[in-house]
This record gives sequence, C-alpha cells and structure tokens, in this order.
Amino acid sequence: VLGVKPQMLPDVLPLIAPAVTPKTLVVTIAAGKGFDFYASYLGDVPLVRVMPNICAQVLCSASAVCPNSLCSPAQAELVRAMFRTVGEVYDIPEAQFAAFSALGGASGAFVQMYIDALSSAGVKAGLPRALAQKIACQATLGAAKLCQETGEHPMALVDKVTSPGGTTIEGVAALQANGFEATLTKAFDAVLEKDKRM
Repeated sequence: VLGVKPQMLPDVLPLIAPAVTPKTLVVTIAAGKGFDFYASYLGDVPLVRVMPNICAQVLCSASAVCPNSLCSPAQAELVRAMFRTVGEVYDIPEAQFAAFSALGGASGAFVQMYIDALSSAGVKAGLPRALAQKIACQATLGAAKLCQETGEHPMALVDKVTSPGGTTIEGVAALQANGFEATLTKAFDAVLEKDKRM
C-alpha cells in the first residue's frame, strides 16, 4: 500500500520496484498519478488506485476504487473490502478519478471551513464557541443525512425550509448574492486542475 504524497513517489517507487513482481498487488492512495505513471516504474502489475478522505478517522470516508486491467476480480474486491471498513466505497473509472478527488476528497476541507464559518457567526451572535461548533456540526450532519436518506434533491429540501417571506430565504438569498455556489464550483475546479497537473 503506497500511502505517500504524490511528489514523493518518484523517490519511493525505484526503491520498492525490485520487490514488486507481476503477482504483487499494489494499492495507491496518492492523488494525480495514473496507471501509466506506476507502470513506468513498476512494470505491468495489478494496481488499484484508491482515494479515501480524512473522514476515515470516524469510519465515514467516501473512497473511490479504480483497479487496472491486470487486477483479478478477487483482488479488486479485497481492496474494496479494506476500504469499506472505514466508510463507503465507490467504483470510479480512471477518467473520472480526478473529479472524485475533488468531490470526495478535497470537499471535506470545504465543509470544515463551512462549519467554522457557521460557528463563528454563532459566536458573533452571542453563543459560546464550543456550543456554536456543536450546533453547526450537528446541523451539517443532519442536513447531509436527510439528503442521503430521503434521496431528495438538495434544493427540494431547501424549498421545504424556506417559508415565503421567512427568515431562511433571506439567508439563502444572501448566500446566492455573494456567490456561494459559484465560489464552491471554482474551488472544485481549482482542485481538479491541480490534480491534472500532478
């Protein structure tokens, strides 16, 4: 299992290459490096690209799994089973792996920033920081669970909370006016482009 940063791989792979045979299953969690990159160092070996996220710490990761053509079904399933122990696993083709890295991997940082901003707004309104953070975390967790379990479109759920002339629609309008969705899309695109350049 290669659990190093992508920029370290050119130093690491030559060191392990002598021990890797065509029967060795290689699993990598490094972003931005495709099958051809690994083949140039290790030759033709069964290899699975995996992209977990930091939420594996609380057994709630979203992990992409992408086996190359040399992996047997049993090898691919072994890797899926490994990563199911820390959350959900999604089969993602290599052409879409960079998009998953942005959506399933980097977005966790965006959500943490959102929770921090919500918490700070609560502090500004007079709530103690610890309480504001607990409320922001629970509200975020609950909203995600509601969307996941109902299968409803997120904006349909927004509509259920925004009463005509009410308070929530004022906040939604302020987020839209200040580029909330556009800013998230730009952040996603920045991650995607960096992944492609690696």
